[in-house]
Amino acid sequence: MARRSVRHDPGVRELDITDVVDAGQHGVRMAFRFGPLVQVSLDDAVAELSWSEAAAPGATRLELPTGLEWRAYWGSVDPILGWYSAGFGRKTSAVTLIGVGRCHRDAPLITQLEFADVDVNPPILHSLRADSEIGRWH
Repeated sequence: MARRSVRHDPGVRELDITDVVDAGQHGVRMAFRFGPLVQVSLDDAVAELSWSEAAAPGATRLELPTGLEWRAYWGSVDPILGWYSAGFGRKTSAVTLIGVGRCHRDAPLITQLEFADVDVNPPILHSLRADSEIGRWH
């Protein structure tokens, strides 16, 4: 079983996401999906995000869990990753970040979002169309 906690500190403009897998050592796959307005540059376990075409342009730094191997997919058909759908029968390429590896109960997976030049508020976060998931696999 996996647990997620989220902590937001507006004073330092950070959002911390902590994922813990409860039992033993497991293979995990973690995904972060972004909307088509978000540009993503991935370097190891750090993703620089920007959205200049959005109603409120901005940028942020996403520090991903270092215990996983990270890859970026954009409009991929094998595997089918890196797509965004605004409605039935419509798709646009968009970035999906996938991290794969092993985790331990005593070593949580920590993701940190550091906001650079945008006010952090729910309408902005929602407009980016970002979501994430974590799952166990064997």
